[in-house]
Amino acid sequence: MTAMDPIQVIKGVEFLKQSAPRITRVAVLLDLSNPNHGLQMNEQDAAAQAIGLELRRVDIRRPADLDAAFTAMVRERAQAVFLFPLRIDPPDTDRIVQFAAKNRLPSLGLVDQQYIAAGLLLYYTFNRAEQFDRAAALVDRVLKGANPAEIPVEHPRSSISSSTSRPPRPSASRSRRHCWRGRIG
Repeated sequence: MTAMDPIQVIKGVEFLKQSAPRITRVAVLLDLSNPNHGLQMNEQDAAAQAIGLELRRVDIRRPADLDAAFTAMVRERAQAVFLFPLRIDPPDTDRIVQFAAKNRLPSLGLVDQQYIAAGLLLYYTFNRAEQFDRAAALVDRVLKGANPAEIPVEHPRSSISSSTSRPPRPSASRSRRHCWRGRIG
């Protein structure tokens, strides 16, 4: 069982395009040192090309990379943001969400619930409760004597996608009265 599946990445790209049909250039924020992110790139490229999207990958390995990432997104004229799970803290997640809101970029996050807590516009993941139930059933089969090599690989059966119209939460450095109050349109 992995946290991300190629199908999830493909569906996330499709959900972003359905939510903002006029976009063509998408900044993909990911950590290229994470092998799981690298495994998903071919599937994401194929899905994006099929629906007319051009992907621009932006490598974020640590919070210090965010300023360069924001500069690259502006320079490349990104029209949307696609976020893989990143090893960053909530204040840095807030910075990404605030950047997307300020620049009116539709944004979608995969797997990581801190994205939706920060007010990211879109969120796509598989149903975690179902995944844990299925994992428990597989462990039960192995403990009862099943050969793990003979258990077929299964893809998740259901997903959760959501959009939020609420503004991003204010960052620690900003007061509530200066918080963004519009809608991403």
